[in-house]
Amino acid sequence: TLRIESSRGTVFKRDDISTVLSAVIYHGSQRITDITALRSTYGSSAYLQWKWRRRTDNAYGTISASDTRISDSGFSFTVSADDVDANVTFMCELITD
Repeated sequence: TLRIESSRGTVFKRDDISTVLSAVIYHGSQRITDITALRSTYGSSAYLQWKWRRRTDNAYGTISASDTRISDSGFSFTVSADDVDANVTFMCELITD
């Protein structure tokens, strides 16, 4: 199970958005919060991929792993007011081979 936690809630007013989304993976009783534990559990090629979608879009777009808003080897994604026009959904996927 992959869960996204937010440092400041999940609903924001347009001009008052500033939060860090953090990915946490639950594998049995293990709580995975870093790339070392992720790769130890799922293999050396495992990684996290962030995506986003506006309410008016039909599909999610992938956020580049080199995006400066992504940190901690993909476990954190910083969201600000510049990232949201009206309604945006962010998601994170665990990618394994």
